[in-house]
Amino acid sequence: MIDADHLEAAEPPIPRDSVKDVGASIAVGTDRSGRSIVVACSVGIDLDVVPTAADARLLHDPDARLMIVVPERDDHPATRRLAARLSAPAEIVGVPGEWRDDGVDR
Repeated sequence: MIDADHLEAAEPPIPRDSVKDVGASIAVGTDRSGRSIVVACSVGIDLDVVPTAADARLLHDPDARLMIVVPERDDHPATRRLAARLSAPAEIVGVPGEWRDDGVDR
Protein backbone atom coordinates (compact mmCIF):
# COMPACT_ATOMS: atom_id res chain seq x y z
CA MET A 1 0.00 0.00 0.00
CA ILE A 2 2.94 2.39 0.52
CA ASP A 3 5.54 1.15 -2.02
CA ALA A 4 7.55 -0.66 0.66
CA ASP A 5 9.32 -3.92 -0.07
CA HIS A 6 10.48 -4.54 3.49
CA LEU A 7 9.84 -2.76 6.80
CA GLU A 8 10.92 -3.34 10.38
CA ALA A 9 9.80 -1.54 13.50
CA ALA A 10 12.38 1.00 14.70
CA GLU A 11 12.91 3.18 17.73
CA PRO A 12 11.30 6.62 17.68
CA PRO A 13 13.61 9.60 18.17
CA ILE A 14 12.19 10.19 21.67
CA PRO A 15 11.86 6.93 23.62
CA ARG A 16 8.50 6.21 25.19
CA ASP A 17 8.34 5.59 28.92
CA SER A 18 4.99 3.82 28.83
CA VAL A 19 2.62 2.10 26.43
CA LYS A 20 0.26 4.99 27.20
CA ASP A 21 2.63 7.50 25.58
CA VAL A 22 1.39 8.73 22.22
CA GLY A 23 3.45 9.40 19.15
CA ALA A 24 4.17 8.19 15.66
CA SER A 25 5.26 4.61 15.14
CA ILE A 26 8.49 4.34 13.17
CA ALA A 27 9.66 1.71 10.69
CA VAL A 28 12.73 1.46 8.48
CA GLY A 29 13.33 -0.62 5.39
CA THR A 30 13.48 -0.45 1.63
CA ASP A 31 11.03 0.54 -1.06
CA ARG A 32 10.32 -1.53 -4.17
CA SER A 33 13.19 0.14 -6.04
CA GLY A 34 15.65 -0.80 -3.28
CA ARG A 35 15.97 2.69 -1.79
CA SER A 36 16.12 3.05 2.00
CA ILE A 37 12.97 4.41 3.60
CA VAL A 38 11.95 5.67 7.00
CA VAL A 39 8.23 5.54 7.67
CA ALA A 40 6.31 7.36 10.39
CA CYS A 41 2.73 6.18 10.98
CA SER A 42 0.14 8.16 12.89
CA VAL A 43 -3.60 8.66 13.24
CA GLY A 44 -5.56 11.83 13.80
CA ILE A 45 -4.43 15.33 12.91
CA ASP A 46 -0.98 15.06 14.46
CA LEU A 47 1.19 18.12 13.80
CA ASP A 48 4.04 16.48 15.72
CA VAL A 49 4.27 13.68 13.15
CA VAL A 50 6.36 15.78 10.75
CA PRO A 51 9.14 16.75 13.18
CA THR A 52 9.05 13.24 14.66
CA ALA A 53 9.42 11.72 11.18
CA ALA A 54 12.25 14.10 10.29
CA ASP A 55 14.08 13.28 13.53
CA ALA A 56 13.57 9.55 12.91
CA ARG A 57 15.15 9.90 9.46
CA LEU A 58 18.14 11.72 11.01
CA LEU A 59 18.43 9.00 13.64
CA HIS A 60 18.16 5.97 11.36
CA ASP A 61 19.25 7.02 7.84
CA PRO A 62 19.62 10.72 6.94
CA ASP A 63 19.63 9.94 3.20
CA ALA A 64 16.50 7.79 3.25
CA ARG A 65 13.23 8.52 1.55
CA LEU A 66 10.80 9.74 4.23
CA MET A 67 7.16 8.70 4.25
CA ILE A 68 4.44 9.77 6.64
CA VAL A 69 1.53 7.34 6.58
CA VAL A 70 -1.89 8.31 7.89
CA PRO A 71 -5.46 7.17 7.30
CA GLU A 72 -6.95 9.04 4.31
CA ARG A 73 -9.34 10.85 6.64
CA ASP A 74 -6.33 12.30 8.52
CA ASP A 75 -4.45 13.48 5.41
CA HIS A 76 -4.65 17.18 6.31
CA PRO A 77 -3.32 20.11 4.24
CA ALA A 78 -1.41 21.47 7.27
CA THR A 79 0.53 18.21 7.57
CA ARG A 80 1.32 18.32 3.84
CA ARG A 81 2.54 21.91 4.10
CA LEU A 82 4.84 21.05 7.02
CA ALA A 83 6.18 17.95 5.24
CA ALA A 84 6.92 19.97 2.10
CA ARG A 85 8.98 22.48 4.09
CA LEU A 86 11.57 19.93 5.20
CA SER A 87 14.95 20.35 3.49
CA ALA A 88 14.35 16.88 2.03
CA PRO A 89 10.52 16.82 1.90
CA ALA A 90 8.51 13.91 3.24
CA GLU A 91 5.85 12.13 1.23
CA ILE A 92 2.41 11.91 2.79
CA VAL A 93 0.58 8.66 2.06
CA GLY A 94 -3.10 8.38 2.89
CA VAL A 95 -4.14 4.79 3.46
CA PRO A 96 -7.76 3.85 2.65
CA GLY A 97 -10.01 2.99 5.59
CA GLU A 98 -10.24 -0.67 4.61
CA TRP A 99 -6.55 -1.26 5.47
CA ARG A 100 -7.78 -2.95 8.64
CA ASP A 101 -9.73 -5.54 6.64
CA ASP A 102 -7.27 -8.42 6.56
CA GLY A 103 -9.90 -11.06 5.78
CA VAL A 104 -9.80 -12.52 9.30
CA ASP A 105 -13.07 -13.05 11.13
CA ARG A 106 -12.87 -11.68 14.62
